[in-house]
Amino acid sequence: MSEFGRNFDCSALSYDQWIRFFFDRPESPQSDDLVNYRFDFDLREEYTFFDAQDPAKVVSHMTTLFGDFPKALSAFTLPQINQGVWVIFGSIFECQRYLFDPSVPLEKCLGCIRSMYGVYADFVALSDVEVMENCFSMWWHWIADSFWSQFYDYPNGSKSFDETLEQYPLKKDLNKLDEKGWQILETMFETLVRILALDDQRSQEYALHGLGHLYHPKVKEVVQSYIDAHVTEFDDEDLKWVQQCRDGIVL
Repeated sequence: MSEFGRNFDCSALSYDQWIRFFFDRPESPQSDDLVNYRFDFDLREEYTFFDAQDPAKVVSHMTTLFGDFPKALSAFTLPQINQGVWVIFGSIFECQRYLFDPSVPLEKCLGCIRSMYGVYADFVALSDVEVMENCFSMWWHWIADSFWSQFYDYPNGSKSFDETLEQYPLKKDLNKLDEKGWQILETMFETLVRILALDDQRSQEYALHGLGHLYHPKVKEVVQSYIDAHVTEFDDEDLKWVQQCRDGIVL
């Protein structure tokens, strides 16, 4: 049994321990294009409960990592980075939910969201690998869905967002947002717009995907401007996908 017992508190780790826990793992072959099932299975075999007693500490760890992404993860391979990000943001830990925890000061949460720009500006945009790992495409999908899940009405008394999402699609209602919710949404939007402005096609595509899940009222305007500026570069399939991002119906 682990030193943490069956309950794993990821906020009990120092920053260096946190990095090693998520990233210092053997590369595992992926069962499909979306998630590393073996890593998921191994963690669930070792632990039964995943949470953070100190959500603000997890937010601080994420902010430090995102702001120094290339250096912090220089010892790990791209597949190790990919599987680590999948576990941080995926259904086991869903560390992004602590960005929306009421116990975490708002400015700390906003700072963490802003720090995510560095992941794309300093790592993705500067990478010369031919095929980038898919965690960077899914990144803002995870963030946006976790944000909106706070306002999700669980059917039939269910308390599991992951178990009900496929059956009952996530409804994004701007009318449910309080002042804090609007500040967080605005910061996510501003950060994605900055990423979209990077001179890197992959980063732009990842930002478009994120905007497609964000449901910010200015998404249509921003993405349409992008379409107008790049329309000659799209084939029919690409144009359809970007339009889906614009209209908030992208998968």
